[in-house]
Amino acid sequence: AEDSSKSVTARELCSALWACAKIQLLPDHHQLPMFLAKSLHQRVGDCKPQELANAVWAIARLELKDWTLLEDLCSEAAERTPEMSSQHLANVSWALGRLSRP
Repeated sequence: AEDSSKSVTARELCSALWACAKIQLLPDHHQLPMFLAKSLHQRVGDCKPQELANAVWAIARLELKDWTLLEDLCSEAAERTPEMSSQHLANVSWALGRLSRP
């Protein structure tokens, strides 16, 4: 069977992850946020600046401990900083401030 996550765009994954964070669909009680995060790993390079910022914000809000994904998103965001608005940068900064790596 074909992996259905491959037919979902980076934008859709980021939007769904953001929505999970907005309604506080916490990964301790629901599997969807972790599934979305796992699916996003392969799509980080396809994300636009707003999608990167929204995904990093959602990860922080949901307190997901997917450090590899966070590093990939932040690395991509760092490369795309010239394309990011001040709001995007503020969201990423807030998220990184909220998270603390062990």
